[in-house]
Amino acid sequence: MFYTKKTSFHSDLKQHNILLKNTKKKILIAAHCFLDAPHGYGHKGDLFLDFYEWLKYLYKISKKTNYDWYIKNHISFMDQTNIILANFLKDKPEFKLIPAETSHFQLIKEGINCVLTVHGTIGWEYAYFKIPVINASINNPHICYDFNLNPKSLDEYEKMILNFSKYKINYNKKDICEYYFMHNLFTNNTWMFDDYIEVMKKIGGYKNLGTLKFYNYWIDNYRKSIDAKINSKLKSFLSSGEHYMKNWFYFK
Repeated sequence: MFYTKKTSFHSDLKQHNILLKNTKKKILIAAHCFLDAPHGYGHKGDLFLDFYEWLKYLYKISKKTNYDWYIKNHISFMDQTNIILANFLKDKPEFKLIPAETSHFQLIKEGINCVLTVHGTIGWEYAYFKIPVINASINNPHICYDFNLNPKSLDEYEKMILNFSKYKINYNKKDICEYYFMHNLFTNNTWMFDDYIEVMKKIGGYKNLGTLKFYNYWIDNYRKSIDAKINSKLKSFLSSGEHYMKNWFYFK
């Protein structure tokens, strides 16, 4: 992902086991950043008001299971989210916190059986390794594919969590790769800049997109011809009937 250089899919595996060695099914909660757009894909299909309410619900469900429950933050989360999660887990020993830098390859190797997310990228990432993922929102970017479970109600969500091993899921790698291409490459656009990645390099990275570094860059490089080009691209897109702005909406 262009906005982060950190990944939990790395080859630096720990010498010791992260997961407990027993016969219990192991559930991974892939936590979301509490401060980052819980309704970024819309809200009508969400089962929960926000990511915190989602975790509260999962803790209640955990009481009905004989699973081992693990929770892991993304390696790039803001400090505030880590503090909130730490406070949430203080009186919940049933949820075992996994260090954020832990490799997903190690968790997969040790036997994670099911992953829970609201609408995260882990939906396709773990599906690629034929591990069931249950989303907590039908407003996820891969909803048109069937490599995840997508409950439409809380009752259905609970049923899926309690019986995830009984569901047949289509782990067709061709579909997963097609989704990745469509979401990350085909629909990638540079309507505001000719080369978005190059601009990110010049301002010192994605983290500076909302700072004076970006605004100063824009002021220094703005030209009326650029404004005309942007307007042309937007008008071309709006009159096209397309749902996404593709790369070919160029200035004419």
